[in-house]
Amino acid sequence: MLNQSIYLSEFKKVVTGVMEGFIRLYTDDLYNIIVQVPPKQEQLQIVEYIETQTVKIDKAIELQQNYISKLKEYKASLIDSVVTGKVRVV
Repeated sequence: MLNQSIYLSEFKKVVTGVMEGFIRLYTDDLYNIIVQVPPKQEQLQIVEYIETQTVKIDKAIELQQNYISKLKEYKASLIDSVVTGKVRVV
């Protein structure tokens, strides 16, 4: 967000230094830069959305991990069956 041109131009107004690459932004100057922030209610909606999506993603990850675990068990079982001769490989 802060790398948008509107903010970069504000940063350039308050930085000091000899040349590009050797510039400084002092804390007091940083605090004086005006940044747009969504209203509190919108921030809360954003947080709620992110938390809801995070729960869904975590559940999907858990399901996939369980699926992988079951496949590994099945693979081990097949290998054991072949090694012990319970299953013939053609």
